[in-house]
Amino acid sequence: MSRSALAPDLAFLAPVADGLAAVVQRARASVDDTGVRVHERLNGGHLAGGKGLRAAVTLLVERSLRDGPSTPAAVDCAAALEMIHGATLVHDDILDGARVRRGFPALYEIWGVQTAVLSGDLLLAKAFGLLTALEDPLPARVVSRTAQELCEGEIEEITWRGIVDLTVEDALGVIEAKT
Repeated sequence: MSRSALAPDLAFLAPVADGLAAVVQRARASVDDTGVRVHERLNGGHLAGGKGLRAAVTLLVERSLRDGPSTPAAVDCAAALEMIHGATLVHDDILDGARVRRGFPALYEIWGVQTAVLSGDLLLAKAFGLLTALEDPLPARVVSRTAQELCEGEIEEITWRGIVDLTVEDALGVIEAKT
């Protein structure tokens, strides 16, 4: 991703544009090494597209702490976050019955629920593989805790469907957990 390729509203990402390109390459390479070529199917909006804000924030934080290009560890961490986000989109489309994601048919619409669920699971497994390979275990612990909260929020949302007297506090709790 060249600096000139960034949309004007994303100009603040210019300092990490090269790192973001490396994140996309790392995420795709991580999935491609399975031999099942899942990345070709996921390129329809799940490992491609979007603004990559999780990755951008990761790289911008690193840039605020040190000068120079993004380190391989930061790229791996950022790639893992994007892969986890992609997995949650795959799973969320199934849970919500969303038929389209970023202008493309949802994966389960193309392959069926079983293959889509397993593809999301594969993304999660690969992402956590990247995180656990880092020298510092803190990112893996933080992301694991966050993933648990996200799942708990989804479960609460499903449990509370149809309840009309849900308090604002409960609803905001679900939204916070899912976010």
